[in-house]
Amino acid sequence: MHANQWINHVEGATTALRNAVGQVDAQSCRRLDRGFSRRAVEALRVVLPYCLAPVDDTSSTLIWLNRDYKPLGCPDRGLSWYDYREHPHVHVDASHPAAAVVHQFATNNEHPADVLDRGTRRTSWLFDDSCAPWTRPRHAARLLATLDAVLASCVRDAPEEGGAGESL
Repeated sequence: MHANQWINHVEGATTALRNAVGQVDAQSCRRLDRGFSRRAVEALRVVLPYCLAPVDDTSSTLIWLNRDYKPLGCPDRGLSWYDYREHPHVHVDASHPAAAVVHQFATNNEHPADVLDRGTRRTSWLFDDSCAPWTRPRHAARLLATLDAVLASCVRDAPEEGGAGESL
């Protein structure tokens, strides 16, 4: 039931980030000519993917986390931690093509499946404090490119009778 619901979260975050950096209006999808807004991008901390991390020490399931290490879309609300297993809507299997894309763009460049095969658990970060998307337009553009690549990895060829393709 929750399989690949994370795709909707990443799509929403991508649209919101495009709006915050002045590329596209989220409502009308029209191209904008306004500049980068650090404040608008920083307000997206809760919904922007920061990393793909192991859910626990025993499975190959990964979870999308925001900059505060909370499940994607979950605000801090004073909670010191969340049980990642209770948020399957943002889980992704380490064998999913998106995990390979995250590895390609990750700041620590470790592929989740390779790390799991070695018996250790590591997190793959999409950015770090030195290249956070709210600090410079080029950092926001890099995160957008990463998220676009992640989303592109989720679309497979359209069936003969189908439309434009469907999500995995």
